[in-house]
Parts: sequence; structure tokens; C-alpha cells
Amino acid sequence: MKAFLVMAFCTSIWAGSAPRFSNGAATFERVKSELLKHYYREGLSEEEIYQAAIRGLMKELDPDLSEWNSLLTPKEYGEMQSDLKGKIVGAGVEIRFEPQSGQSEVLYVVPDSPAERAGVRRGDRILSVDGRQYAGRTLAHVVEAIRGSEGDHRKLTLLRGDEVLTRRVVLTTIPFAEVTLNWPEKETALITLNYFTQNTPGHLERVLNEVKKAKALVLDLRGNMGGAFDSAVSSASLLIPQGKPIVRLMKRGEKEEILRSSRNPILSQIPSVVLINEETTCAAEFLAMALKEQLGATVVGAKSFGKWSMQKVETLGNDFAMKYTVGLFKSSEGKDLSGVGISPDVEVPLPKDQVRKLQRLSDIKARLEQDAQLRAALRVVKS
Repeated sequence: MKAFLVMAFCTSIWAGSAPRFSNGAATFERVKSELLKHYYREGLSEEEIYQAAIRGLMKELDPDLSEWNSLLTPKEYGEMQSDLKGKIVGAGVEIRFEPQSGQSEVLYVVPDSPAERAGVRRGDRILSVDGRQYAGRTLAHVVEAIRGSEGDHRKLTLLRGDEVLTRRVVLTTIPFAEVTLNWPEKETALITLNYFTQNTPGHLERVLNEVKKAKALVLDLRGNMGGAFDSAVSSASLLIPQGKPIVRLMKRGEKEEILRSSRNPILSQIPSVVLINEETTCAAEFLAMALKEQLGATVVGAKSFGKWSMQKVETLGNDFAMKYTVGLFKSSEGKDLSGVGISPDVEVPLPKDQVRKLQRLSDIKARLEQDAQLRAALRVVKS
């Protein structure tokens, strides 16, 4: 059965041109033949060539979109599906990666997770996973190493102060909190949307029903990297009046489609502030703009990422999958913010790494002391 997933992303479109490349099929066959005969490394296979060709195609087809067009391995595709379902098999840590050193700082340890049970603490630095180090690599490589299948074992080498420790964890399914609720002030609800999975609308609806009597709302979209497009639209329908536009979608050969709220909001129209930062991306951006344009919400924080294109993920029949761009979108009122991002109404600088740490603090008073963006949001929502 053909499976596909659709996610929302946003970026600019490459408008360059390339010289004509004639006899493409015959030329590819010649290149393949030459490589199989004369490439220096013995054992080069047709399978490797085809895979490299597809990877290159996805990367070079549209350079400005190369980060979002890609060939996914079976493991990468499986992890993406798990993320969008809100199910992650891992150790239960959130990390900040440093490419130069290859070390990862533990920002948050999920309660009752394998990491917590093994004695991993917030502030520990992961030096290696199963003996592998990651200097010069990426966050994705470390995340892939820490994730796996239920019951897999991982050995984490940690630096705690000046002490090097070893902790062994057994991977399990980690509950992912897409939506969290706090009350930083009486009658002011703080709802944090971390990511859009297929479960997010249901979780958000339950939280909104808990805060029906709130007099003001702060919606924290900082660090929200997007996720499932349809789930973001459904989530927006819980906040925006029925019939109001949420986002405008443009696909090849089709007229602009306006996606509208499908229901009446759970909360009455109360003073609202949306928090954004440099890591507010994709679906989180169009939600922030819809709340600003349709409800008059004030946007506080730092300029958002500015990535406004939609990708489709489709299986290829060999357990691999392709992720490629199928459309662009604009704000509910038609603003094109691709490559630009949302400029906040009230700009308050705060390092994104610090934001991620603060969002995980359970003590809301301690968080308010350090979170200048949240303090500004509360001042705005009062006024």
C-alpha cells in the first residue's frame, strides 16, 4: 500500500538556470558503466550508484530546498513516522549539540525514562554513544545513535563536572508532550505547543477545555519546528473562529487554496500573545500569523525561521522513501514570508539554547526569573 505523509515547511525558491543536459538517460548509463568498470574502489555496486544518484538528484534539483528534499533510509523514514505519531523510542533526553567538540549537553531528562533510571542528569555532557564520538558531525547523527528499537542497549559516556561517567540505558518508547500547560499568573494560561503530530489537536483540545475560564492566553511556539501540516490546521481551528482563513496553499497547476477554520474556538476571544523565536518554523509560523491576523494576537520574541514550503513523503517500494516539495504557503491574509520569517511586534532577544532549557523547568517562578520573553509576553497581555 502506498503510504505518504505531508509536512509543512517554508523557504525561498531557487530561480537559477542550468545549461541544457541532452541525452540524459544514455549519459547516465555511460557514467554508470564507467564507474562500475574503472572506479578505484572494488565492489562498487549498481545499487550504490542508483542510491547516490537519487540522493544527488534530491539535493541538486533545487539548491535552496536541498535541506528539505531528500532520500530517506528505512531507519530515517521509520523515525519520521514515529515522530509524527508522537512515539519516540530512545533514552529520554533532550540535548543541545556542539559540532566542534562533538559533545551534547543534556537539557532535559524525561521523568521515569531509561536515562533517568540510569542516573543521567540535566547538565551532563555526552562525550560518546557506544564509544562513537561526533566532532564535526550533526545533531541528527547523535539523535540517530541514541534512538533505536525497543529493548536496544546504549552506552553513554558522560562528563559531569570533572568526572567521566558511564551509563547504560535500555531504550523504550518515550511519551512526547506535544502540549503543556502552566499558570504563570492567576487567570493567565501558558500553553506550549512543542510540535505537531497526529495527536496534537486532541491534546490541545483537552488543554483548552481545562482553561475555559482563563482571562488571558500566552501561546508559546518557541522551538516548534513544525511537523504534520494537517494537524497544525486542525489545531488552529480550535483557536480561530469558524470560516476564518488559517493559511493559503499554492500547488503546481492549481489555484490558490484558502484553508479555513472548520469549527468555533473553544476559548472566547481573550487577550492573546504568541511567543516565537528563531526555531519557530513551518506550521508553527502560519499558526502564529493566523492568530495575529485573525485574532489580533501580539507576537513577542525573536524573528522566526522563515521556511514556508510543503513537503510530501512517499515510500518507494524498497523501504526507502523520498521527501520532496509539493507546494508553498502564505499567511492567512496572503503575506509571503518565505525566507523572511515573522518579525515580532515586541522584540525581546534571548538565546535559543536558553529558551529550550527554560521551557523544561517545572518551577514556573524560577522560569519567570530567567525568561525575559515570557515576562514581556505577560506584560503585553495585561495591557
